[in-house]
Amino acid sequence: MFFLTVLVSGVSCTALPIASGMPRSVNLIEGDTLELECEPWGWPKPTVSWERESAPLNLSDPRVTAGKDLKLVIESVVQDDRDKYFCVVTSSFNDTEHKAQKGTIVRVKGWLIFCMPQLQHIAL
Repeated sequence: MFFLTVLVSGVSCTALPIASGMPRSVNLIEGDTLELECEPWGWPKPTVSWERESAPLNLSDPRVTAGKDLKLVIESVVQDDRDKYFCVVTSSFNDTEHKAQKGTIVRVKGWLIFCMPQLQHIAL
């Protein structure tokens, strides 16, 4: 949806923010690096933030970097990092904040189970 505002001195266009460019899901092995990149679009230029579905995104964790170059990076993922992560794109105009988001499901498998799938059937 687009908004068009005509001004006395000319024409000003405004577009609601859109988040795109992220995969629907990602499969990783413990120890891998998760890297998600968001492609925001809209006018005025939107800001980008990152959220996690089941818990707050722990930005104090040294493995987590969010916001630089529109990317979310989690180094050395562990199974507790499994979740859905959202790119949240925000733009404000006409004294109103507009948001859009796009999510990616992140799956993390243990290294041993990935390399030796027959162990999944053994009760430890």
